[in-house]
Amino acid sequence: TRIAFEVKLQKTSRSTDFRVPQSICTMFNVMVDAKAQSTKLCSMEMGQEHQYHSKIDELIEETVKEMITLLVAKFVTILEGVLAKLSRYDEGTLFSSFLSFTVKAASKYVDVPKPGMDVADAYVTFVRHSQDVLRDKVNEEMYIERLFDQWYTSSMNVVCTWLTDRMDLQLHIYQLKTLIRIVK
Repeated sequence: TRIAFEVKLQKTSRSTDFRVPQSICTMFNVMVDAKAQSTKLCSMEMGQEHQYHSKIDELIEETVKEMITLLVAKFVTILEGVLAKLSRYDEGTLFSSFLSFTVKAASKYVDVPKPGMDVADAYVTFVRHSQDVLRDKVNEEMYIERLFDQWYTSSMNVVCTWLTDRMDLQLHIYQLKTLIRIVK
């Protein structure tokens, strides 16, 4: 199940249009069912049953931890892609100056959406959709809590690292607004 889980994640999108597939949730539920059924599946003589059963439980727990880690890594990759788009607005880059100039010039003639807000909106939609799907489709609340906790911690670490890398730069207004919307 873990290998199929990893292969499925590798084939999916790395951008904010990623949607958690039903099959990913099903694989989590297979692990939940395997843990619940392990006593029935591992029945042996009384002395051996306990030892074998605990090894199966350990294997299932390790597999679930790996699956959570893989899914969190996928979510972090998507956040890194969003932050890479925001990096285009770094102070002193030619692209940043060009974007600021074109938005100001074009806004005199037409209603121009502000750069970055579409990126923030797409990321927020991705997060909300992913959380909803996982909450609705995965049967074990403990696994979901673990997943969300790791996801939040990893995401905040990535954002902190990104901000630390720019400590000597002034954030562009669109970077700031986007980060506020993402972290909020």
